[in-house]
Amino acid sequence: MKKFIRRFAKNESGSSIITFTVALPVILSALGVSIEAGYWMKNKKDYQLTADLAAYSGTFEIMNDDNAPNSEIVKLAKLDAMNNGYEFDKGQIIVNSPPTTGAYTSEDAVEVIINQKGEQYFSNIIGKERINYKVRSVVAITGDESICILALNPTASRAFNLAGSSVTDINECTVGVNSAHNTGARIGGTASIVMDCLQVVGDVYVGNSATVTPQCDALKTGTDEIDDPYSHFTAPNLASYPSACSTPAQISPNEWAMSPGRYCANMSFNKLVRMTPGTYIMDGNDLKLYGGNAHLQGDGVTIVLMNGGTLTSLNGSAEIELTAPTTGDYKGLAIYSDPVTQPAGDIIKFNGNADSVIEGLMYFPTQELWYGGNASGESDCTLLVADKIELTGNAEFKTTNCKTHYGIKPPGNIRVAVVE
Repeated sequence: MKKFIRRFAKNESGSSIITFTVALPVILSALGVSIEAGYWMKNKKDYQLTADLAAYSGTFEIMNDDNAPNSEIVKLAKLDAMNNGYEFDKGQIIVNSPPTTGAYTSEDAVEVIINQKGEQYFSNIIGKERINYKVRSVVAITGDESICILALNPTASRAFNLAGSSVTDINECTVGVNSAHNTGARIGGTASIVMDCLQVVGDVYVGNSATVTPQCDALKTGTDEIDDPYSHFTAPNLASYPSACSTPAQISPNEWAMSPGRYCANMSFNKLVRMTPGTYIMDGNDLKLYGGNAHLQGDGVTIVLMNGGTLTSLNGSAEIELTAPTTGDYKGLAIYSDPVTQPAGDIIKFNGNADSVIEGLMYFPTQELWYGGNASGESDCTLLVADKIELTGNAEFKTTNCKTHYGIKPPGNIRVAVVE
């Protein structure tokens, strides 16, 4: 009996089972919590993605409609979050436009904050406190939106050409050139230009006697092509106009009046011509100003060139004062050459004296625009967009009030991105 008791006391067989049995709940709990922690991390990433997509939705609404009400931006962001799994009964979503904190508090940004309660499984054994996810996303419209001159031709040499003794001051905006040619942009002669910057898909040639003063660090070559933001414009439907063509009316020996409509006959003026607000279609005809007394004046006006309509021989001594509409389908558009009916590659020459002002967009998507003389004036919004552009003389361009006053965005490489 004594030997049996001693053998039993010394026998350690089965002791590990006891230890394992005691430790098993702890091991299983730790394993479960580890698995659950991975689940929490995945959920947080999912909620972050939901916040990002919701902020994108609100910001795209701003980009598509500058006048979108804040309530619509908030509604779209919340609806997007719900479609991507956000549960309103388990948390809180806050949408701020503009954001209230951070580095991006402009009106071109949207902030989304999500607080969402999470589920507990194994961790419930350890504690009853619910998991709470908090994520934040800020999406903003970023990029350069200060281009005032854009040459659209993708392959031409001298798609943008500054020639002669031109003195051009566009220090508040950028020249964009979509040509991939190694001389897609050319600044020659004794031309001088001060500009915010130059962006060209190909390269730029600067002559030995030319002067280029960019406000950016260096001229930008090999850039991405700049989208044409105005390709949505279309010419009026001529079927909507009566068959009889409109004609100007002489109201005094020194003054003519024009009303919106379709003009088909050539017109020449050396006196004051007043245009009342509206759309003027030049259907296969030419509008000509000549002489020092010629003065074309129109407020809230869009001139549309169709079927070979031209604005030739606008003499350098003529004064031109045109401002684009601020409302309607053609808001911000001063002169438009219809790409469907106008002959591609034609050269349109525009000159004006030192007092000439054109406020708004001059858009010649399939034609070459020669912009010369001293036409500049005190406009806060003058945009040139054409297939090819040549500047001569002295001119100034700005984009300051294009968006705020005329509701038209200058061209630029803009994008919507998560910034915080």
